[in-house]
Amino acid sequence: WGPVELAAIGTILKGLTQLERILVSEKLSWELGFNPQPALDILSPHMSRNGFRVDDSADPQLRQARDEARKLDGQFREKLKEFRKSLAEKTGIPSYRFAQDIVVDSSDTHQTNRLRQVEGLVEVDSSSAFTRFREHPPVSVRELRSRRDLAMRQVREIEAQRTSLIAHALSPAMNGIEKALEVAGEVDLTLAQARFALKYGYCEPTISEHLEIRQGRHIRIQKIVEKSGADYVPLDVTINRNTAVVLGSNMGGKTVMLRTLGHLQVMVQMGMFPPAQSMTTRLFDSFHWVGAAQDSTEQGLSSYGLEIMRLKDALGAPEPRMLLLDEFARSTSYEEGLAMTRALIDVLERGNSLTVFAGHLHSLASLPHVTALRIGGIDLERYRRLAKLHSPLEAIRMSMDYTVRPLASDEGSDAITIARLLGLPKELTDRATHHLTIF
Repeated sequence: WGPVELAAIGTILKGLTQLERILVSEKLSWELGFNPQPALDILSPHMSRNGFRVDDSADPQLRQARDEARKLDGQFREKLKEFRKSLAEKTGIPSYRFAQDIVVDSSDTHQTNRLRQVEGLVEVDSSSAFTRFREHPPVSVRELRSRRDLAMRQVREIEAQRTSLIAHALSPAMNGIEKALEVAGEVDLTLAQARFALKYGYCEPTISEHLEIRQGRHIRIQKIVEKSGADYVPLDVTINRNTAVVLGSNMGGKTVMLRTLGHLQVMVQMGMFPPAQSMTTRLFDSFHWVGAAQDSTEQGLSSYGLEIMRLKDALGAPEPRMLLLDEFARSTSYEEGLAMTRALIDVLERGNSLTVFAGHLHSLASLPHVTALRIGGIDLERYRRLAKLHSPLEAIRMSMDYTVRPLASDEGSDAITIARLLGLPKELTDRATHHLTIF
């Protein structure tokens, strides 16, 4: 390790020392398992605000070499200053400019010829455009520079030797430092999670055998909704069985409900407080999302094919698992999609997992071992008010009731109602209503 690395280690050791004092004084449950003070004692004499530098006390030869280098550097700088002052008097050029080459336009022949006559300046380059001159100190100044450079080189060699010895002395402590840093990272993450939870009003989850969420929020979706000017509706839901079916029209919020549910569960299992007023849930060994997807030309699979591949992976994963299915099998025929979903419910019910279906298969809600839920639907009274101010589609979006509630036995979806509000001919929507009563 060099000075940069040792400076970083010194900063880490100081931080660990402070952290150890806090853990002890606050009686927190973490233990560093490492005493940073002995290692810090090795580095402290060489640490300053500017970083790591081997202290003079480390080696008498180093002190002597530094004194000699400083003395020679002072002598050299003084002699160089005198030399440049003399050049300035001879040329009329400020002395500080001789630290770099003096460039003269070739058209200024008078100045060029004059500088060529000045002792202590040498011409180093000439072209049709310019002539460049460089200072050439006398032998006494050049010798001082050489002696100064040699002394500084000796200082660097001794510093490198001492730096290596200090690094070697620190080596046995590195395993302890690494383990202590892992503890520090855990403390930092836990405190960050606590501050985050307090700032935004998150809750401490309860681990049980059922799932119940009150005022659950998906923070990213909430920000998008509120930025658009709409009201965000937090999630209230209770699921007491292994399988739940969530019904509702398109635009009704089923996908958002599934995403919010998965988002909150993942936060709980990461050891974080979820953004909710309260949350009771159980723990799962795996999480899976199976939903409608764009066709994959790379794999040559349709949306249904991709869903089946994802479902296959989910069924082979450890239990208990959380499986969220968004309109599963919607890209195949209604009869086959219903048959696949019924079979999947039968198989999953025998396990110890939580499966939540979102879609339009109302016949699933009548199954005895299924929790049947519905996303509220459209508020017609609110729609009639908003339709006077907005387009039909926008008025419908703003009139949707996104609350989740138990499904009533005779409750249907809003598909025909939405079709009517969006302007489909009355004859068509009336016939659809008639056919629905027959089905």
